[in-house]
Parts: sequence; structure tokens; C-alpha cells
Amino acid sequence: MREIGNWFGLERVNGARRHVSILGCPFDGAATGPSGSADGPAAIRKWTSTEESIDERGRPVDGVGVTDLGDVDATAAAPLLAIRAAADQALERQDTILLGLGGDHAVTIPLAGAVAARHEEMAFVMLDAHADCFPDYEGDPDSHACTVARLWEHGAVRPEHTALVGLRSFATPELELLSRAGLVVPSADWVAAGTARTGEQIRQCVGDRPVYLSIDIDVLDPSAAPGTGYPVAGGPTSRELLDLLEVVVPGTRIVGVDLVEVAPRLETTAITAAAAAHILLQVLSGIALGSS
Repeated sequence: MREIGNWFGLERVNGARRHVSILGCPFDGAATGPSGSADGPAAIRKWTSTEESIDERGRPVDGVGVTDLGDVDATAAAPLLAIRAAADQALERQDTILLGLGGDHAVTIPLAGAVAARHEEMAFVMLDAHADCFPDYEGDPDSHACTVARLWEHGAVRPEHTALVGLRSFATPELELLSRAGLVVPSADWVAAGTARTGEQIRQCVGDRPVYLSIDIDVLDPSAAPGTGYPVAGGPTSRELLDLLEVVVPGTRIVGVDLVEVAPRLETTAITAAAAAHILLQVLSGIALGSS
């Protein structure tokens, strides 16, 4: 395996048109069952050193520079507040795009909140097997099952500017909140309608607003991403997810991204972390293409 350098070598790029600040969030204290996503940031970083900054269509990822700010201290007394403080600090760099590495999906609450504080009318796109619309989960309002509910409650994003895509696992307490979302695309509808149609639906929902993109690795079918705490059968393939990102990312104004719920200890191979790194390379390519 030839080592390229972390983040596909993009940490060495100077004078780029777009800048991405990466923040590791090794926190899984809000998971409701099998944990292990605290190990996700390290596992993803490892795989980013195995590909060059050339996307899967052979296009060099030009015009994007990366700074990895390391990990937030997940042992802090209030880890989600520590993530918010670190995200606020990262965003002091003007015009940077925040890229968060989870950790469980609760880390999106402080990450997206920090980005929304700098971008009015921010839209939110979540690719996930689960709706994450519980008002609270067994008394915990900051559970990873409550991510969308908290973002709406805190005013970070409005329901009508929220697209929830890839869903296939629901619970009764979520249904009323879920009905408020601007766009809900179950996994079965995504696959039936095709990538182009689903991507167009997302773009219509977000319009020309700044966009925060949250990718829960369990949006993928478990055959493509077994190393996650709550795999759900019937998801899209890696190919379908990558094709959707190619439609959505270059054509929207991405201001923040996260990829969460990679749990290396829950699998015997590194398939999931490798998929996560490859997905992020294509996201970075889309950001570069969108700014060219």
C-alpha cells in the first residue's frame, strides 16, 4: 500500500480556491446501542492516505486545500459543548468548509449548529437509514436518534429546508416530526426513481441556500458498510450513493459536511472505513468542481 499522505495529499495544497477544515469528533456517548464510532475518525484518516487526490472519474481534485485540526477531547465534561467550541474556532477562518468526522450522529448537533450560526437560512441534507426525529430517546434529548429534532428546535435549520434521504427504519414517536420535513425520500423510492431524479429532488428542496451535508454511513446497505452500530437491510449500494453525491455536491453551495457512525470494532475487515474515506474524496472533488 503506497502512502500518499493524509487526506489524499490535499494538506500540502496552498493557495486553493476552497479550504476545508477537518475536525475529528471521537464521541459515541449518545449512541443507543452498539458503540465503537469513537474510533471512526482515526480509521477514516488512515484510509485517506491510500488514495491520491484524483476522483473516481480520473479528475484531479484541484482548487481545494485541507487542514486537519485533530480531534476534540471527547472525555471533556460536556463533550458536545466541546465539539461546538472547537467548531466555532475552526470557522474563524474565513470561508472555510467544516468537515466533521464522527463519532455518533449526535456530533452533528454542535457541528451543524456552528455552521448555521455563520450562514443564514442554511439547508440540511441528511443521508441516513434512520430519521433521527425522536423528540427524545429514553429521556435523552441529545441522543443520536434526536439529531434532526434538536437542529430544528435550536433553529439551526428549518424543517422545510431539510432533506432526509435513504430512510428505511422508523419509529412511531418520530412520525409527527418527520412529516414536517421539506423532503423525505425512503431508500426504496431513491432506488426506484434513480439517482438523477433523487438528486434533483434534493436540489429543489435546498435551492440556492448554503447546505450542510450529513452522511451517516449506515445509509449504505450493510453489505457495503457492515461496521456501524445500526445497520439496516435494503439500503443503496456504494455506487448509488457515489452517483447521488456527484449530482448533489457540485450543484449546491456546501458549507459543512460530516460523516458519522463508522465503528471499526464492529467488523472484521476495514470495508466501512475504506468506503467512508472514498466517499469523502468524492465529496471533496464535488466541492472543487462546484467552485471552478
